[in-house]
Amino acid sequence: MSKKAAEGLREYCRKTIEDSKNHGLNWAYGGVCYAFYADLITREEFKTLLEEFELIPPGAVL
Repeated sequence: MSKKAAEGLREYCRKTIEDSKNHGLNWAYGGVCYAFYADLITREEFKTLLEEFELIPPGAVL
């Protein structure tokens, strides 16, 4: 993923989480998953974004 695209995805996650309160985490998670499954980001970038924004997959057991 290009540096500009990575910055855009991070900005999307930040803005979505800040603006949407309850649903923002789900939407940010969805955006990151879309980027991963569309082969726009690597597995390592996917894991990094999940950790950075504390995104937990729906239904995950803690």
